[in-house]
Amino acid sequence: MDGITLIIPTRGLIQTWPLLIQSIMNQKVSFPVEILLIQNDVQDDSQKIKAFHFKNTNQADLQFFYLKEAGVNFSRNLGIQKATHQLVFFLDDDCELSDELILQKHFRIHQQKLNLFALGGLYQISDKASYFSKLYQKIQMRWLFKGLLNETESRYLIGGHFSAKKDLLLQNEIYFNEGIQYGGSELAFFEKAFARELKMELGHLSVLHHTNESLTSLTRKLFKQGCGLAYLNKRNPQQELAKDLNQDDLTENFFLSFLNLVFWFGYF
Repeated sequence: MDGITLIIPTRGLIQTWPLLIQSIMNQKVSFPVEILLIQNDVQDDSQKIKAFHFKNTNQADLQFFYLKEAGVNFSRNLGIQKATHQLVFFLDDDCELSDELILQKHFRIHQQKLNLFALGGLYQISDKASYFSKLYQKIQMRWLFKGLLNETESRYLIGGHFSAKKDLLLQNEIYFNEGIQYGGSELAFFEKAFARELKMELGHLSVLHHTNESLTSLTRKLFKQGCGLAYLNKRNPQQELAKDLNQDDLTENFFLSFLNLVFWFGYF
C-alpha cells in the first residue's frame, strides 16, 4: 500500500468542516494522503463547495467532486472509483480526527494483516453534546457492538469511520447500495462482504463525532433508518433500540422505547 485516500461525502457547508480538514492536516503519517470531498445533491454551480473554504491543504491532495444524485452512497461509490491509493478511508463530514495517529494506525494494521478487508472504529462525542446527541451515540454504539462475533471480528462497521482495501472491494464487486439515501446505507455493503467471508474487524480506534441532535432530528433519523432496512427487505432484530434498558433512568428508557417504535414504524 502506498497511501490512504479519504472519501468524505457531504451535502453542503457545515460548521465543523474547518475542524475536520485541520485535523487531517495535523495527522502524523509516513505516506501520502489524498482527500476526496464529494458533494451530492448539487443542481447548479451556485451550490458547489468552493476550494477557498479551506486553508493549509498543501500537506495533502484535496480534490472536489460534485454529483446531482442525492444520497451518501453515490458519493462513496464515486470515491472508490476515483481513489488513487489502495487503502480507502470512509469518513463522515461531521467528524474530526481527534487522534493525530489515527490514519497511521489504520495503515499499519492493514499492512500487518494482509487478509483484512475492512477495519472500523468508534465514534466519540463531546461531553458538551446535547442530551439527544448523547442518546444517539448510545444507540449507535450499542448497535455497533452487537455486530461483534468475537473480541475483534464483526459482521458490520460504522459507515462513517472505517478503512478498506480497494483491491478487495473491486475483486469482490462490493459497492454501496445507491437505492438507499439514508438509513442502513452501509448495512447492505457489510452484509455482502460478510457473505463473501471477508474479514472485518472493529479496532480500539475513534474519531470525534460532532452530531447535534434534537428529539425531532433523532426521530427523523430513526424513521429513515427503518425505511432503509425495509428497502433491504431483511428484518434485523439487532436494530432494536430498547434492549438492556437502564432501570434507573426512566427518562432515557421512555425515549429509547419511543425511538424503537419510530424505527419499526419506518420499517413497516
